[in-house]
Amino acid sequence: MTAALTGNRIMVRFLKDVFQVSPEEEADALKLLGATYVDKFNDLTAAYTTWRAALETAGRVEDQAAYRARLLQPSKEVSAAYGEGAREIATEADLEELYCDLGKCVKMFSVW
Repeated sequence: MTAALTGNRIMVRFLKDVFQVSPEEEADALKLLGATYVDKFNDLTAAYTTWRAALETAGRVEDQAAYRARLLQPSKEVSAAYGEGAREIATEADLEELYCDLGKCVKMFSVW
């Protein structure tokens, strides 16, 4: 996760391969990496590409029902900071909607 916070995609890939992380952990790291691209580098294209990869990786999670429930569960902290209904992106449609709305993208990156 530290490599994701620094925006180092190469190190994220290297650590993933060395430590054989689960698809859920890999998806979480990619989501964080995408948020770092928005926060530190203002690179929405890299963030979008990384978040798309996170969604594809999340598709390999064994317990899809539990994983989706975690993503869709509203958080009091997130709701207080970003408004009611704020949640993680769980589908390709959510990602497309976010990509089309720059203001929402900048606001939502911290959720990940």
